[in-house]
Amino acid sequence: MEHYREKLETMNRGKLGRPYSLSRTYTQFLAAVRYPYGMPYRQLEGFTRRLHKLVPQLPDGVTPDSVEPRPRPRLLQAAEGDR
Repeated sequence: MEHYREKLETMNRGKLGRPYSLSRTYTQFLAAVRYPYGMPYRQLEGFTRRLHKLVPQLPDGVTPDSVEPRPRPRLLQAAEGDR
């Protein structure tokens, strides 16, 4: 979680539309937690809220809504191929 805000600023630089609220690394972490356990989105949201209370380095009030984590893992895989 080091340099979280810097990573997020880099992702949003030059982006049109609504800015990302979660970094790629954090989204990958949430996908790694969700998919092996078949965790429903609401449960993932609760997990994330609790995690934010336990880890003070995470920005306050930033939790995935029930839409954001769904398409992101696929987009991240495509972006990784571009590197």
